[in-house]
Amino acid sequence: MNGFIPQTSGNVAAFYNQPGQPSGVNIGDLWYDNINSQFKEWNGNTWQVIYLPPGMTQKNAIINGNMDVWQRATAQTATAFNTCNTADRYKNFMVLGSGGAVTMGQSTDVPTIAQSGTFSSYSLNCQVSVAQSSIASGDYFIVAQLIEGFNFRPLAQRYFTISFWVKAFKPGIYGITLRATNNIYSYIVEYSINSSATWEKKVIVISPSPASGAWNYTNGTGLSIYWTMAMGSAFWATTTNQWLAGSLASTSNHVNGLDSTSNYFRLSQIQVEPGIVATPFEERIFADELLRCQRYCWAVGWDSSVGANWVIATGRETSAGGGAVLIQLPTTMRTTPTNTPAVTASNFQGDDGIAFGVIGTLSYALSNSGLDRVWFNTAHAYAAGTGNSCIIYTTNNSSRLILDAEL
Repeated sequence: MNGFIPQTSGNVAAFYNQPGQPSGVNIGDLWYDNINSQFKEWNGNTWQVIYLPPGMTQKNAIINGNMDVWQRATAQTATAFNTCNTADRYKNFMVLGSGGAVTMGQSTDVPTIAQSGTFSSYSLNCQVSVAQSSIASGDYFIVAQLIEGFNFRPLAQRYFTISFWVKAFKPGIYGITLRATNNIYSYIVEYSINSSATWEKKVIVISPSPASGAWNYTNGTGLSIYWTMAMGSAFWATTTNQWLAGSLASTSNHVNGLDSTSNYFRLSQIQVEPGIVATPFEERIFADELLRCQRYCWAVGWDSSVGANWVIATGRETSAGGGAVLIQLPTTMRTTPTNTPAVTASNFQGDDGIAFGVIGTLSYALSNSGLDRVWFNTAHAYAAGTGNSCIIYTTNNSSRLILDAEL
């Protein structure tokens, strides 16, 4: 049984999420039949199929909770603060003074359908690559997703539930920390990894957030969620499961998940939704999830299925040795993006229909760009003259353009 649903009559309905029929039930109890993907209600004689009420779809405030989208890379080693960008919308925060390092990347080790009722292709894997036997007071390693203020609104000032599957080599007490806009509040929850190298589902109910304080409910950071592998004493709190003032994280009970290169920490099927019940994981179609991710990051470049000569932009020559090209973005980005890392121009070529050649420079024209389009200025030696149309295309497997509007 996953939880209880308070009803206006004062009664409490049980909620079940399992493949087989629940037993010992009462009228009004709800069951998610995860074999047939149906919600059902017990009417006293049989389980009757019911339809999803409004608000039960598009419920998950986490983007890429099933780890389907990896636009930047499928593996990177985190050696400094916020240097690891693999699964879209996830990042690392770390300070490891003794030289510890963690490789974050894609793993095919996932909860089975029999376990979770959901098909997953990948999990996010954090593998210790350089161990750190002790954690200094200011050290920490965090896997985080920052939720935009617009998406935090349905959770604000009300109960909400975090559910996720986790697998770690080292058992013990770990923590989740929620941080408000500008770290004005923290909310710390402990949870246990009970068995080594075993997928476990965790469900955590969060109390309503305070109404006071300068929370962001627009396109800034509304709420940050941290999964901690290790946390130094400078950030420990003595109180859990309530909103606290200031920048706190975890408690003295937290294990050191970085003390061996055998240690790993994997996350899958993360969901954050309004209410006090962890409902079945919301499975979005890939195109929908990709588009959500592209509000924060849009990557284009070499595609092994296409090879070289893949056109990424069109424009016109503005001089005998230069031009301007436009890229129309697939969705409106959160803010005007930056091209991070900067483009290596020699990985692209241009063509004006008369001549072609390697680009000399490819500079981002920020002043002419917006939330749904970007301009790049080019310098090249092949131009025939002002006014000619031109295209920019990829030349090798390092041809990569990443536009970043992350929180």
